[in-house]
Amino acid sequence: MSAPNPPGDDSGEAVPYPEDYSPGVRTEPPRSVWKRMSLSRIRWVLIVGALAVTAAFGGLKTADHVTPVALGQPYDDGPLNIVVHSARTAVTMPEFRYAPSDCQFVVVEATIENTAGRSVPFPTAAPVLPMPKMCDGSNRSGTSIVEMEGFPARFIGALRGDESIVTPTIEPGFTDDFRLVWTLPRSELAKHPRLRVRLPQQKEDISTFRIAEDWFGEGSHYGVVELPVLGTP
Repeated sequence: MSAPNPPGDDSGEAVPYPEDYSPGVRTEPPRSVWKRMSLSRIRWVLIVGALAVTAAFGGLKTADHVTPVALGQPYDDGPLNIVVHSARTAVTMPEFRYAPSDCQFVVVEATIENTAGRSVPFPTAAPVLPMPKMCDGSNRSGTSIVEMEGFPARFIGALRGDESIVTPTIEPGFTDDFRLVWTLPRSELAKHPRLRVRLPQQKEDISTFRIAEDWFGEGSHYGVVELPVLGTP
């Protein structure tokens, strides 16, 4: 069987066949990249792509940086050196007479030194009147300086030394003993015979409320002190 006449171009002249031309043999087009891949390799490519997209949009969460802190050991959170000494309960506190009768107080005793060049605030001040949800255990148990892990309590104030006045800030260059006070339902306290006190690392940022620089606790960098609650009913 002879090869067919080669096709002509627009001028009518014959165009020679390529050297590897073989009549009667159909030439397959090259396979796509996906067809050349094995199923396992396709899965691997899809997984890598999904992880890349997730990371680009902030979906990958890195592990927390946790520093175990022994009871009585100083912890440097940036502007403050904090030493947690103990935790105890109190049925009543004269400084917070307005607390509802179903409240249980948890008091963390700590020594705090301010090594920064300006004051560091306690973000939460005690209210002047009872609050409807003061002891329902549904509030975040934090101050951003010292927090409780997994403890459904409300921070209501810091008392300096034996004073009965709530202290709003820790002044630069001073070292003071503080009573950090939380409230929670009495029924909850029996479920938490030990506390995990979290000491977040602090960073400076602009407060949109105060329109000024302020200190904020980092959610993923913190020290943790474990201690028993004295006087637990």
